[in-house]
Amino acid sequence: MDLSFSGHFSTSRALQIFQVMRMGAVILTSILLAKSGLDTAGIGNYEMLLYIGTTLTFFWVNGLLQGMPPVYVRLKEDDRKAFIFNNFLVFCGISASLFLLLFFGEKWMTPVLTGQPEVPHFRLFCIYLLLNLPAFPVEYYYLLNEKPRQIVVWGVVVFGLQVAAVYVPVALGFGLQGGFLALIGLSAFKLIWAAVLVMRLGKPEWRLDLILYYLKFSAPLMLNVLVGGLVLPRRNGVCRISVRLPGISAGNGLGDRARHGHGAQTDGRPECRIGGNKKQNPAADAPAVSAYHRPAVFVRTAFPQDF
Repeated sequence: MDLSFSGHFSTSRALQIFQVMRMGAVILTSILLAKSGLDTAGIGNYEMLLYIGTTLTFFWVNGLLQGMPPVYVRLKEDDRKAFIFNNFLVFCGISASLFLLLFFGEKWMTPVLTGQPEVPHFRLFCIYLLLNLPAFPVEYYYLLNEKPRQIVVWGVVVFGLQVAAVYVPVALGFGLQGGFLALIGLSAFKLIWAAVLVMRLGKPEWRLDLILYYLKFSAPLMLNVLVGGLVLPRRNGVCRISVRLPGISAGNGLGDRARHGHGAQTDGRPECRIGGNKKQNPAADAPAVSAYHRPAVFVRTAFPQDF
């Protein structure tokens, strides 16, 4: 399928711009939160929730998205419309299953994932995931239908609103709860937009054969992303490797500092953990960086999701 566009943008270039905007929104949100007056414990909780969401979704979301174009081009025109509809059903189904697992399994999921008995605003975050995840394929629906300008406009709108939804309530004194309520409202808008787009571009027809073919094709892609993202900075793993650089928090670094007090600091030196042993590079002599002035920037190995 030729994905070129007669104007200034090709669909591939538009998708690249979209991904840059996605990462930019994540970084900008982190910087604004650090300057918003939100305390370190609050930033740590926000970071921890993002870590949970990323850990449980990055591999299947990314794998399914990567599988959409090659599956789409192999189908006949009528099957392509049905594929868009059934693709949306797949995302909705997995999102609903993940929501049920997290929402009703909070008491045992949070200790496994974070080492803490509870995480503030966890259930609000679960609702946000439920509504937000099915909207991830929107840019790919535009991609498959060769609409590059809509990809860019969609990115400007949703990522601009995402930054505002997190920062404005916090800056106005409503805290993270206000931020997550605003994100839930934004994700509801995105879900409605995705559903309307699917009904316009797709064909509402249940096709189990398309779903099974799509999942079978995407399974190796999901596994590949999962294997690539297995290097996670967790305490309880059999083997873990993490690298912390000055000014950058990998995994849930701010969450760790929040648990040990608001004023906790690190020595700023690169730290490497392998299989539970901790070694510090004595040659690295970076200055200490206060957690208060350290934006919650994530190092994500595979997929910078816009949580």
